[in-house]
Amino acid sequence: MKRARSDASPSDGAPKSDRVVLDVGGTRFVSSASTLEANSAYFRSLLSRWQGTDEPVFLDADADAFQVLLSCMRTSSVILPQENLGLCKRVLMLAEFLGLDSLLAEVKATAYTNMHPIVQVPYKQPTDGDEAQDSLHSIGLILEDAPGGAGVRVATVIRSSFAWKQGISVHTEVVAVNEEATRTLEEVNAKIESDQLPTGVRSRILTLREPMHPQPVAAFDEKFGSLQEAFAAGVLPARFFDVGSLSAASASPARTAKQLMSPPPGTVARFYDVDNGPHSQDLGADYVLPVVSLALFEYSDGTQAVDALVQHATSVIPADRHLHTSSQLLWASEFATTGSTWCRMHWVLQPSADSVVPLPVGAVCAQYKSADGRTQVDHASFARFGRSNGNKIEVSFYRPVRTVELAEGHPSTSSFELHRIQDLKYGSGDDAMKFDNVLINESVNRA
Repeated sequence: MKRARSDASPSDGAPKSDRVVLDVGGTRFVSSASTLEANSAYFRSLLSRWQGTDEPVFLDADADAFQVLLSCMRTSSVILPQENLGLCKRVLMLAEFLGLDSLLAEVKATAYTNMHPIVQVPYKQPTDGDEAQDSLHSIGLILEDAPGGAGVRVATVIRSSFAWKQGISVHTEVVAVNEEATRTLEEVNAKIESDQLPTGVRSRILTLREPMHPQPVAAFDEKFGSLQEAFAAGVLPARFFDVGSLSAASASPARTAKQLMSPPPGTVARFYDVDNGPHSQDLGADYVLPVVSLALFEYSDGTQAVDALVQHATSVIPADRHLHTSSQLLWASEFATTGSTWCRMHWVLQPSADSVVPLPVGAVCAQYKSADGRTQVDHASFARFGRSNGNKIEVSFYRPVRTVELAEGHPSTSSFELHRIQDLKYGSGDDAMKFDNVLINESVNRA
């Protein structure tokens, strides 16, 4: 990247103009000397020798990157192109070249802070003479005052506890209790033991954050050394925009919706405590939410999975609305991690009994075997959900076996008569082909 040059000569007796014309890689920009000098060490040095003429000041640099930086300098804010991370990297490299130290400091400080995200952990109010320590111990935390009056921190995380499974580590800072800031362990205990929640707060939450260096920019530079190293580590520019997971091991890969599907009428999602809840077949689920839609997602690691869009509440409660959409709808996977004030949950789908659902072509097959080992494979067209005597959901697969002619003038000229695949046989006597099992084809099995 070449340094700028200006061959303009002074105008005798003319006052120095604040207007600066820049030629950046062949693209013309017009700004003011005061804007450039206030933000850039490079321009402060250059314009101290500038004579205030309209002769363009040439800068051999990326015009697209400079346009972003000029906007930042004019607004005294850091607005980077999140949708174009390649351009974002060029912007940061040009900012370093031009000496935009305050912009780089804000980017590094934000990225460092996002690498130490806030996490909220639910807890139960102590009862029957218990103290705050008993409530915290039940989720696996023992707290202490940080040295030098620097707040409250985690002293111990009990192995295999709820907090341990959330990835919380020793020395994690306690930021707030029930969304109110705290500075001492005495304050934390008093808020946990209080019978009343603050106005507008609906559940008991302990807010934590991984320990941070008091000088985030210096800590960032010490850890990564240079912008190039931060790029190579994937920290910049990504962490400037996104808050990281408290536990990197538990972070889910990014996903993209590939297909939306309508659920059978009456389908619900049943949520159970991961650690000690009932089995999925048990009807005593912790939460039962109606399913509005199903979606097939593909994750960045190449795997696929189906998620369910559920109605958060049967009644409209403003406090339960989604943070970003302000609706009562959210994904079952999201509700499983945020919907409970106490436990982590897993979930299963339960279709309505006595519902008949059309199947994708080739999705389900019936396989039959004869006495001589021959195999017959048939496609099923429909699945019917029903309950057994044990009140469990059972699935039967059907296929059309013959066409039924309808009366003339009927909107449809024919219809299928359906038979359950398990009841089908071919031939007679010892050569009859009987039902063996039902196969799910590969594409559906991946879903």
